[in-house]
Amino acid sequence: MTSKFGTTHSIPTEFAGILKEFVRDILREQPKNIFAFGSRYFNQKLEQYAPNEFNKLQQEELVEYLTDIFVKSDEDGNGVLDKHEFKILLQNANLGLTKKQIKLLYSQADMNEDGLIQYREFIPACVELISSIQARKDTQQQVRDAEQSAAEAAEDYVFRGIPREEIEAMIRESFEDVRSLNLVLHR
Repeated sequence: MTSKFGTTHSIPTEFAGILKEFVRDILREQPKNIFAFGSRYFNQKLEQYAPNEFNKLQQEELVEYLTDIFVKSDEDGNGVLDKHEFKILLQNANLGLTKKQIKLLYSQADMNEDGLIQYREFIPACVELISSIQARKDTQQQVRDAEQSAAEAAEDYVFRGIPREEIEAMIRESFEDVRSLNLVLHR
């Protein structure tokens, strides 16, 4: 039974192959933290397939979005936003800005300090603020990923500084020696 509130989404035809490749790498790597592994995996795929185009497209889309909300928020159509219109714009924009960031944006965007925000003042200030917030988030994510990688590497050295792979190889070798000895004894 379908819900009247449900939405239908199309799944790209490439998705099955991407998912299969992802699962194969999970089985190959057998990561301790599958969420961190997935995050790194898909970020690497993103960088591999669209390293520069993605950032450029993102910036262009941001400018387009900001332009659209600026025009919609300019209630009287005079090409500038007063403080009330600016407040409504940011409430409707869903940019995830804190009150402190909104005040900073307002002070940066009102460069001539006339209490009005012009389009040419607003867009560059907003793009710069959002870009710096995103850069900070990206840096924090890179730090978390590096810490996770370091923790995983430390876990690999579980037995007196011997890597896990080396321990596994020694155990396999021991089992092979025991099997060989059993074959000789049972002949």
